[in-house]
Amino acid sequence: MSSDDRAGNDVAAQEVAALRELMTAHHLVPSVPARYAATPQDTERLLARILVAAEAEEIGAVPVPLPVRRRPRAWQLGAAAAAAVAIVVGYQAAVVPQATAGAPVALTYSAGDPAAVASGRAPSARSALTDLASTARAQPAQDRPGSVQYVASAGWYLEVDGAEVSVTALFPTITQLWIAPDGSARQTQRRGAPLDVDGHLSTTAIESAAGLLSTDELPAASLDATLTDRLPRDPAALQTELLQQAAGLPCAQDDSWRAMCLVGSVLSVLEQHAAPDDLTAAMWTVLADEPGVRYLGSTTDRAGRPGVAVAIPPATGDPDATVRVLIVSPSTGELLGTENVTLRSEALRIDTPTVTEFTTMTTSSWVRAVGQTR
Repeated sequence: MSSDDRAGNDVAAQEVAALRELMTAHHLVPSVPARYAATPQDTERLLARILVAAEAEEIGAVPVPLPVRRRPRAWQLGAAAAAAVAIVVGYQAAVVPQATAGAPVALTYSAGDPAAVASGRAPSARSALTDLASTARAQPAQDRPGSVQYVASAGWYLEVDGAEVSVTALFPTITQLWIAPDGSARQTQRRGAPLDVDGHLSTTAIESAAGLLSTDELPAASLDATLTDRLPRDPAALQTELLQQAAGLPCAQDDSWRAMCLVGSVLSVLEQHAAPDDLTAAMWTVLADEPGVRYLGSTTDRAGRPGVAVAIPPATGDPDATVRVLIVSPSTGELLGTENVTLRSEALRIDTPTVTEFTTMTTSSWVRAVGQTR
């Protein structure tokens, strides 16, 4: 942030000097015009531009090695898959000082909000998901110029130290994942400086072996490269497979747990594989039959794309009362991203709805070789 950018701010000279010192210490010194920080809407527009530019590597990594361990996702599929994706995922937008202004701004939805999902007041998502399934099914066959699956995503992710749950941070990160035909895989992640849950630079986040930039190479047969071709398209058979992938969780306990298991398994596929449209359609059909999946209406995702939002309430016994939102393209039926909205959490000191994680899918395609992006 340049001195010109600060000229219009009514900030005491001492505060400006302190801010400059803090940002310099964290290597957050790129020039960002003050107009982008004027309103939350300006913040979101800047964030959308960063997300679109991220895969093209138009932004650089910030050398601040302060990552912390991520709270593991219960729905990762199998030990090998967990090893590949349990590391933090997201994008490196912390190169932009604007990220220190606050936690991710909550998206707005036309037909409700996450609190309505948690209380059971949000309507069923059955009709919306049925329409999205039809849209996905009507898409032309996906081009496969190569045999390697490539998935890129971007987001902010909440991480919690396993030894002291009160030590938390949000990590802006970019993730690129390649899965070769033999089941070998490469995952590259670029992380920005950690932020506290309120969105400010963290001074308490502990170090992690993950580091600022990491690349993990998995040997052959580590992941199932044929998974999306093998999964059944019949909704009943697919539902059985998805629940089996969540074995070990109390999926039969109630509607909220059943929805959590199914959505978790769906995301484990769509966030890691270049899934064919007919499989995506079958997945939306499975979720359409779930009473625990609710409709939030239309929205605009973090990359500025129109989306249809559906959500699941916190699973019974979830101490963080987190609502999981899925955003789907109304024109293609593809998954655009997810949002985690924590309604309250004693451990995280949250007492109002707060976006604690989000993922934006930027690419899901087939390429000719590991390391290629098109």
